Amino acid sequence: MRQPVWIPLWVFFLMLVHVASVGFWHEPVAQLIFTSFLISAMLMMGLYLRLGFEKILGLGHIPWIPVLVYVLTQIPTAEAAFKTLLTCFIRLNRYLIGVRYY
Repeated sequence: MRQPVWIPLWVFFLMLVHVASVGFWHEPVAQLIFTSFLISAMLMMGLYLRLGFEKILGLGHIPWIPVLVYVLTQIPTAEAAFKTLLTCFIRLNRYLIGVRYY
């Protein structure tokens, strides 16, 4: 299955933002983001190994919905660089919850 060029680029930036949360490990939200990233990645890898590149891989996005909602509530209280990271996180993931505010 061939993908448009923008998809691997988008996935690269998603992974970059998720891994960047390690730099803010003292923040509970950053720990939640990174842990959710690992869980979701393991779920998607398991599905891919068993079923291949199918639409069912979308199930790996379900754990992100509550995380995104929680992150949205935490942006107003975040400071400086961490606020920028959370805003990038929401902008890259907003299609999951239909957010257009950030």
